[in-house]
Amino acid sequence: MVTLVQAVLGWRWEWESTYGGSAYLVPCDSSSCIPRSSDTGEPLFPTHIYYDDGMSASTLARYNSTLALLLDVAQSIAGDNSFFSRLNREPPPDMPRPIRPSVLHLPTDYLSPYQAAQEVVRSVQYTLSSDTSISGSALWLIFSLNLTWKALPPDSELSEWIRKMSKQAAILGGFKIGNKFTSAMTGEKVTSSERWQRLWAGAPPVR
Repeated sequence: MVTLVQAVLGWRWEWESTYGGSAYLVPCDSSSCIPRSSDTGEPLFPTHIYYDDGMSASTLARYNSTLALLLDVAQSIAGDNSFFSRLNREPPPDMPRPIRPSVLHLPTDYLSPYQAAQEVVRSVQYTLSSDTSISGSALWLIFSLNLTWKALPPDSELSEWIRKMSKQAAILGGFKIGNKFTSAMTGEKVTSSERWQRLWAGAPPVR
């Protein structure tokens, strides 16, 4: 598992060396900011993450959702964050400097699956408002949100918001695949660790 996570983080440095600085922050509009707290109605994050182009957005969404899931599995196996000490998270010594400083988490920043999940969620506003194909953007959004959801505690506020957003994205894109994911999200509630313990034991995963 350490080798797999290491490879994903290595890819992230390669991406940064070529496309670094392509993301930027946009302040939340108080009237339309997402996601919001179900208790207070206040935005969960002060800014959205926007990108220079849709390809960068979808690529980073897939990266972050995959990383969130891998970190969740690694923590479930290790029982804590001790595996981080076995990773080389530093950039290659000859990596070119990006055009502008990154507003995204770099491999040296990650300490939990939540940080990767956070970037996926904070990019949703851009994906829904971009000029790219609505159906294509919605499809990538659903897949990324589904992977991200699996890495979060099932009773967390972000988990519940992702479940609702997946359904909305499916309606926006005009297809039903998001409803399949959303239906899976409404079943028996188990912890992240319990989900992976059942998977490793060969039992049907419960989501």
